[in-house]
Amino acid sequence: MRKKNRYAITEIDSVSFFVSSGIVAIVMFVLGAVSLTAMNVEYLSETVQTPTKYSATFHAGEVISGVQNSLAGVPNLEWMFGVVVAVLILIALAVVYNNIKLSVCAIGKNIEIMKYLGACDSFIVKPFFKQGALIGVVGSAMAAGA
Repeated sequence: MRKKNRYAITEIDSVSFFVSSGIVAIVMFVLGAVSLTAMNVEYLSETVQTPTKYSATFHAGEVISGVQNSLAGVPNLEWMFGVVVAVLILIALAVVYNNIKLSVCAIGKNIEIMKYLGACDSFIVKPFFKQGALIGVVGSAMAAGA
C-alpha cells in the first residue's frame, strides 16, 4: 500500500533495502522512483530508524544472493533463445521457398510459352525473386506489428 507523505515521496510498505550498517537506505523502487533531494533526506533517516513499519525488510546480503541465484540460469536461456530464433528463421525460409515453388508450378504453362517465344531465363526468374522479396518484407512487417 502506498501513501503520500509531507515530502511528496511515495511510502512503500512492501519492500525496503538496508545496507549492512543500517545507516544508508535505498527505499522506494516499486512504482515510485524518487530523486534524493534535501527535502527528503529527513524522511530517509526516519525510514532507517524505524524499519518496522514496512511489512518486509530484506538485508542487502539476502537480496544479492537471490539475484545471483536467479541469474545463474541466464546462459541456458540465451542458448535456448538462440535455438528458437534459428528454428523460426528456417521455418520462414521454408515458407517463402515453398510459396515461390508453388507459384512456379501454378504458371508453368505460361513459362513454357515464354520459353517458346524466346524469353531469357532472367526475364522469367526476376518476377519470382521480386515476389519472394515482397512476401518477406510483408511478413517481417506483420511480425514487427507495423
